[in-house]
Amino acid sequence: MEGSPEKTWLVLLAVVIPAALLAIPIVLMLNHQRRTRAFEEARRALGGSEIDAGPYRVRVDLTVGGKNQPPALCLSLGRATVGGETILLRRETARDRLGKSLGLNREVELGDDGFDAAIYIESDAPDAEVRALLAREEVRRAVVEIISLGYTDVAVSPPTAALLARRNNPKEVHLTPAAIRRVAALLAVIAPALPARAEAPRDEPIAILIARVVGVLVLLVAGFAGAPLASFAHARWPTFTLAPYWQGIPAAFGLFVVAVVAAALRFRGRSTSFRNLCWLAAALAYAVPSYTMAAAFTLNGALDGTPPVHRASRVLSSFFTTGKKPAHHLRLAPFPGSEGELELALEPDAYPHLAEGRTVTVKVATGALGWPWIQSIDPDR
Repeated sequence: MEGSPEKTWLVLLAVVIPAALLAIPIVLMLNHQRRTRAFEEARRALGGSEIDAGPYRVRVDLTVGGKNQPPALCLSLGRATVGGETILLRRETARDRLGKSLGLNREVELGDDGFDAAIYIESDAPDAEVRALLAREEVRRAVVEIISLGYTDVAVSPPTAALLARRNNPKEVHLTPAAIRRVAALLAVIAPALPARAEAPRDEPIAILIARVVGVLVLLVAGFAGAPLASFAHARWPTFTLAPYWQGIPAAFGLFVVAVVAAALRFRGRSTSFRNLCWLAAALAYAVPSYTMAAAFTLNGALDGTPPVHRASRVLSSFFTTGKKPAHHLRLAPFPGSEGELELALEPDAYPHLAEGRTVTVKVATGALGWPWIQSIDPDR
């Protein structure tokens, strides 16, 4: 193989792939350092983190970002408010247009063809409040210009300020003093049209924060618990034919379709309906099959009252695995109804004394749903 193209490609892959994996974090770190340096230079040129824009003070921040959050340049004006919904103004995308064409998304249309085509209004605020905010042409032009400058969105009454413009992954051109002052001036044009709302308290009650954290944790546990529950149910009432899957998968798909249709009817009529439905459908695509199989295995075994049938078999192999999910792996010789050799992954302490070559009696129950399952495996004396 010496000098062959295959060896050359293997050498190249062995060098290029590790080099690329090492280069990616280095490039990201250099970009972050360059972005931070440009921002600090702009902040020094501006005289601090706050600048004057007419009668308003605009705060300028550069967030570092995290694992699932990109770095962002944020210009904010005023204190956070309560008593109303956030109004998010951003570039209209193909997804937004698809959501509207499907009859899911509902957006306030202002009758300004240029603005309506360029900007998507994402909000549950009353239509009258949105129309009042964007009634003046100079306000609409300011919003369009901010978005055309590469900013991700303009938010009215977000959780942190009265008015905010955000640019994800800002480039150096967005971090110059002139560019920042221009966006601050445009926010000052929008500010007089802001809806009258009370200022939010500086510190959110600890009970609300705890409730939010607990709610998120409950949703995460509920979303990811299906697969472990299905695995546990199958280990507790182990079936050994393909019938549960041939019957369970269509049932799970039917439940998935029903759930998505019900969610579409529930979500429709909001500006974020299509996006919310896509996220929910993705979660349901994971959760519904796993919970369906968990429930099916449990019902098939737990509700089965039929007497077991005894089947003679022999242990072909027996070994244990350790780690995150320890298990006892058994391979049994075919017996009537087993559809060939049977491979089982059982709890480590279920049948610890079943060695290879041992003859056994397999007690097989009919199953409440008609799926045969193994009640026990008893060694012959």
